[in-house]
Amino acid sequence: MKILVLNINQSKVSRGLESFLDGLKKEMEKRGVEFKIIADSSTPCVSVPTRISRLLHKFYLDAYSLQVLIFTCKCLRTIKKEKPSIVIPANGGWQSGIIRFFRRLLGYKIVIIGEAGMGYDDRFNLVYGNPNVFVALTKEQEDWAKRINPNIKIVKIPNGVDGAFFSKDGEKITLDLQRPIFLCVAAFDSYKNIDKTICAVGELSKGSLVVLGDGVEKTGLEELGKEKLGERFLMQKVNYIDLPKWYRGSNVFTLVSGRQEAFGNVYIEAMACGLPVVATDDPKRREIVGEAGLFVDPINVEEYKTVLIKASILNWGDKPCLQAEKFSWEKIGEKYYQLFKNLAEKR
Repeated sequence: MKILVLNINQSKVSRGLESFLDGLKKEMEKRGVEFKIIADSSTPCVSVPTRISRLLHKFYLDAYSLQVLIFTCKCLRTIKKEKPSIVIPANGGWQSGIIRFFRRLLGYKIVIIGEAGMGYDDRFNLVYGNPNVFVALTKEQEDWAKRINPNIKIVKIPNGVDGAFFSKDGEKITLDLQRPIFLCVAAFDSYKNIDKTICAVGELSKGSLVVLGDGVEKTGLEELGKEKLGERFLMQKVNYIDLPKWYRGSNVFTLVSGRQEAFGNVYIEAMACGLPVVATDDPKRREIVGEAGLFVDPINVEEYKTVLIKASILNWGDKPCLQAEKFSWEKIGEKYYQLFKNLAEKR
């Protein structure tokens, strides 16, 4: 069985999608599957959210979408040569449409994984990509996908976490900051609501906020953090390999992304390292975090502040680690293996 994944940015950026695909590749190779990720070797392709680009994106005519179009056309020669059983188009838009168009001619099956979340892009993937299988990451997304396209097979498989890499045991970062330390790890996009987190921690009489990541909103968030928290604020870009020690050196993890967040690998990474979580109060976050955290409406800063305090003083015991074990790559990898195996064997 041979599987090809198309992801224009693989190995060039470290977002949730890239770390997920790295984990999936490792699990499939352990099971003897030939699993290749095709990427673009040029400069990372990043979508810049301006008013004009958002409008153009509705028709997939923004700069990012056009780069994906060119990249996908270049990949067709490789697909023809490799003759894969399954192709996974990870970038959506033009890519999903093109891969669907050549499906019968080149003889592969299509799996689309709902990493884009419940919104315009995965709606397009479901309708116009028309995959053989669509993988939803949560029950909420599964129900949503079935409403969008009830004529295709939809399965629910969450993302996985490497429990050997993300664990309670190991090196901790030492921070000269007032405790408790609240940690947020995210791309600096508006829907991540990092500004709400800064304002909520800024209302606390003690405690510090560490924000790890990078993105288009960096300057504004950095200015807001210094204004609200002063010396109790640290913003930094770190390598993925160093993340576990930052989790271990903190007291509470918090991320209050909007509804369009597909999953949020950082929740299970933090829990695997023993951290309780404060997350947005919605069905997907309750499914992921379970009893290992508390939930909040991030718009209500007073409520958010109160919940952060409560999370920092409760005795969580082993609840975070036990919740993270539900998402171990060993379990998730086996589900994907069975999915791919059954699909590849279908005539």
